[in-house]
Amino acid sequence: MIVLDAVIFNVDRHLGNFGFIIDNDTFEILWFAPVFDHNMALLARAMQSDLEDFEHYYRTLGHKIDGEFVDVARKLLTPAIRKDVEALTDFRFTESEHYNLPTERLEFLSKAVRNQIQDIILR
Repeated sequence: MIVLDAVIFNVDRHLGNFGFIIDNDTFEILWFAPVFDHNMALLARAMQSDLEDFEHYYRTLGHKIDGEFVDVARKLLTPAIRKDVEALTDFRFTESEHYNLPTERLEFLSKAVRNQIQDIILR
């Protein structure tokens, strides 16, 4: 979840918006709940001018749990998670009939996500 947040620039992951699946009889934690609360991901608040100077804008972002996205992701990158992230190296958003995002924005986000992936998996 936290590595995914780094990949997609989710600026709103904090200690109050993730959960666990528990056994109702024993209250034992079984596993993390499915991920949720990504409404602030993918540069949701970025204006066109922010994208034009993305390096500067990116420096204003960060992971609420512990600093910079890439640093946080690298700390939590297990071999299994690394393999999952590596599988996304050619990721591209595609246009949807349901969401009216400009092609330029989709292309920018695709490139930004791919670059973020490269930064995370390269040591």
